[in-house]
Amino acid sequence: MAGQAKPHPTPCKCELACTRQCPQNCENRYRGCYCLTGRCRSNACPCFAADRECDSNLCRNCSICDGDGSIVGQPAHKRSCNNMNLQKGLWRRLFRGLSPDLPGWGLFNSDFIKKDDFIGEYVGEVINNEEAERRHGEHPGSSYFFTLDDEYVADAGQTIWTLLRFANHSTNRPNCYAVCMFVKGRYRIAIFAKEDMVPDTELLLDYGPQFVWGGTVSCPRRRVPVEEGRGKRPRKFET
Repeated sequence: MAGQAKPHPTPCKCELACTRQCPQNCENRYRGCYCLTGRCRSNACPCFAADRECDSNLCRNCSICDGDGSIVGQPAHKRSCNNMNLQKGLWRRLFRGLSPDLPGWGLFNSDFIKKDDFIGEYVGEVINNEEAERRHGEHPGSSYFFTLDDEYVADAGQTIWTLLRFANHSTNRPNCYAVCMFVKGRYRIAIFAKEDMVPDTELLLDYGPQFVWGGTVSCPRRRVPVEEGRGKRPRKFET
């Protein structure tokens, strides 16, 4: 029948749902959201609920604005989607300094940050578990691994990294949380504020049960937690 949805061809490298490159009649093609502009930061938005950033090519009312964000004379907050933080690169101003409570360096914010505000992206070289263990054996005292899933790790310790690698671990008082977001066909680690933070607050993350200070048997890992009220963590990292 004309227009009938077609089963997806196999094998398929798509994750969770197909992207805009798939045919319109593919039954696994992601359709985007239909939220009103500026209303995509709640679980009412199917993209946000699934830990996906909105896609201006798929979502009906989502766009990335240029310059000051004005389109046809309208203010940015009326036209710009608020679930495109990684695509827009909306980093908060951060700086490295000596931690007042923990040994070594810490990471601090320069400006006031509201709860659930986007802070930045944890960036690293994507490697598999075997390579992570090998690198940890060579540099046991300086591991910056962030577990993406059961197969892959983001290594922010050697060639590719950002200031967020200096965010220290805390199980008792973390003020940030991480979400592995699906952004236009690949997964990226976004860091958000767990609470309001005044300037010069040290940013702290709960790295999860796999993290061990000075681990020697297995390299210490930071694992993206599934934040309560958010969607499930993606199953596989696309290299």
